[in-house]
Amino acid sequence: MRAEKIQMLEVVKGLLKDRSFFLIGFRALTVAEFSAFRAQLAAVGAQCHVVKNTLIRKASEALGYQAVADQTIVGATAIVTGSADAVAMAKAIKELIKATPDAAKKPRVTVKLGFLDGKVLSAAEVSAL
Repeated sequence: MRAEKIQMLEVVKGLLKDRSFFLIGFRALTVAEFSAFRAQLAAVGAQCHVVKNTLIRKASEALGYQAVADQTIVGATAIVTGSADAVAMAKAIKELIKATPDAAKKPRVTVKLGFLDGKVLSAAEVSAL
């Protein structure tokens, strides 16, 4: 593995290690919408990073989060993580979903999975938070 890929893997491991996190899918979001979402997350002590799916899988494997690594993750993915309360992060994600409706009734933002207290959460469980 090249040095820059190893460095990126270490950054992703740092984002996931010892924290709750959520993986969200997105499509056709404007820069303004994404910036507003990041600002909302920053206000509660969280952050959002767009990351390649293979890096998420490799970082999860390296950290021993095999349940996350075994998930099939496709499409554009962002990690929502931080020292914030998991419920506050889930609320911010839910507000983003509501704020970005699509005319074709297909959501532009979706929850792929959550990870809380060593357990993988489905999209429905994240929504229930």
